[in-house]
Amino acid sequence: MKNNIVLTGGIASGKTFVSDYLATLNAFVIDTDVIARSLLVLDQHRYSDIALKSVYECFGDEVFNDGAVDRKKLRNIIFSNSDARKQLENIMHPLIFKSVQEDLQKDCGLYNVISVPLLRFNSPYLSLAHKVLVVEVDQNIQLQRLMLRDNIDKQLAMRIIESQASNQERRNLANTIIINTNVLHTRNILKQLDKQYSLALFK
Repeated sequence: MKNNIVLTGGIASGKTFVSDYLATLNAFVIDTDVIARSLLVLDQHRYSDIALKSVYECFGDEVFNDGAVDRKKLRNIIFSNSDARKQLENIMHPLIFKSVQEDLQKDCGLYNVISVPLLRFNSPYLSLAHKVLVVEVDQNIQLQRLMLRDNIDKQLAMRIIESQASNQERRNLANTIIINTNVLHTRNILKQLDKQYSLALFK
């Protein structure tokens, strides 16, 4: 059985940089953000028809544009209304988790990295984890990255950040914490982690 690293961190903290770098070494990366996006596009995921039907039943025409989900409209709704966010999570999370479980059966890489932004103490992903890797960055840097990346204002960016687990909550789950402010330092840590998990397969 392969080792599983569950990778988490706040939005715009550098999780994609970490997972992309591990993928260039030995890891098979399963990104739950990528799965979530594909679920909301018809025929891009094996469960997209289920997700789109449920989103339509829950939110109606308001979040659709020419038959496709308008992610900007949906984002504005769920980050202005906690009940709406929970409704969307109830639709998406079971489908994402089922997809991850199926992807873990693929014979790819020497170990698996499961990128999960919304990891909390009761997350089902913890049952899959041999190690939890947390990526952190200063909140001011995180805020600026998010505003620039998604072209959103500071108020919405803060609501998104505050909707996620706090740094302390993530630290409580962590086996390894990376403060992602120095690329070379981060890469050195990841090389050691990759070596540890590659060698562990042969012990």
